[in-house]
Amino acid sequence: MPYYECCGCNYNTKLRTDYKRHLDTKKHKRLVIEALDKMTICKSTLISEPFSTLNEPFLTLNEPFSTLNEPFSTLNEPQLKKKTYICKLCKNEFGTKSHLTRHNRLHCKTQKEIMVLEEQELIKDNKKDKQIEILQKTVNKLMDKVGNTTINNNQVNNNVQLNCFGKENLEMVTDDIKKEMIKGPFKMMPKLLELIYFNKKYPENHTMRLVNKNKELMKIHKKKGWEFVDKQDTIDYLLEDKNYTLDSYYDNNTVIFSKMIKKTYNNFRSLFDNRDKELWKQIKRDVDLLLWNNM
Repeated sequence: MPYYECCGCNYNTKLRTDYKRHLDTKKHKRLVIEALDKMTICKSTLISEPFSTLNEPFLTLNEPFSTLNEPFSTLNEPQLKKKTYICKLCKNEFGTKSHLTRHNRLHCKTQKEIMVLEEQELIKDNKKDKQIEILQKTVNKLMDKVGNTTINNNQVNNNVQLNCFGKENLEMVTDDIKKEMIKGPFKMMPKLLELIYFNKKYPENHTMRLVNKNKELMKIHKKKGWEFVDKQDTIDYLLEDKNYTLDSYYDNNTVIFSKMIKKTYNNFRSLFDNRDKELWKQIKRDVDLLLWNNM
């Protein structure tokens, strides 16, 4: 919006008609006359100065810088505040809204980069969903083709009733087994998982399977049947859960272990609790091999 200001009278307004009306007021004209009188005095003084004899002095005294209708040089010129439009993504400034709109639609590199990333994420999600759908269909077909094996929700291998994942029968994990496991802590986790989940004497505990060696997916048995889950999340859960079982036994029976075993186990516990990269990498590698060998 235009802004009109008379510096001599210290007057300002947003309306051009009000500004013109102000220029015709007695107060404004009086101030203009006073300003002209001062200029006349300046002219008389300049005559006595050496440089006033120049043909083209830097100030033309016969042509005052203002008149009654045009006071104080640029007072008639409205003080305009130019509005700018800023792109929220790349922060470039534009003089008009149409320029900003055209920039956003055609030329904003930041917006194009964001659109490319969003499209890539969408493609990735669609591929993942499609892979899961294909795997589900493959598993269903394999289940339908099994010879004399009946798979119906919670039943597998004829009359064997599968447990739900996380609710397995742990009667084989006796105190003697726990004691032996603790003596070799760096290999105890995959051994314990094999004893629980892939023990031929306890087929009801076969509640998890690897689907494909090249996929980060596996299936677990739940109340409604088999479900696909993220492999790494499931392995993390198993390691934390089963480590707690052995850790609790160790804390309650520390006195039965030798100093060497205590030192070794405490070293393992510190590395495990602090999620040492090398230790966790090796344990997960051992668990992966266990899953691959029992697909």
